[in-house]
Amino acid sequence: GFFAAIHCAAANPAAQITLLEAQRAFLKKVKISGGGRCNVTHNLFDSKALARGFYPRGAKELLGPFAAFNPEDTVRWFESRGV
Repeated sequence: GFFAAIHCAAANPAAQITLLEAQRAFLKKVKISGGGRCNVTHNLFDSKALARGFYPRGAKELLGPFAAFNPEDTVRWFESRGV
């Protein structure tokens, strides 16, 4: 949700973006995430290997999204924002 909101706001600065969060504190879920499928990225840049190796139940469904925005793109996105 946060990534999508940031991306939408960057693409259209005039847009009014609203984020709805069930938790009292924003991004609390990110802090406690893990289990090999975190909310940041892996250092495996082969999208097919990543999907098959880390997401066995949804590998086929993730190939399209990973092709559109892969882990290397994610790293560049964070780096471009100083993270």
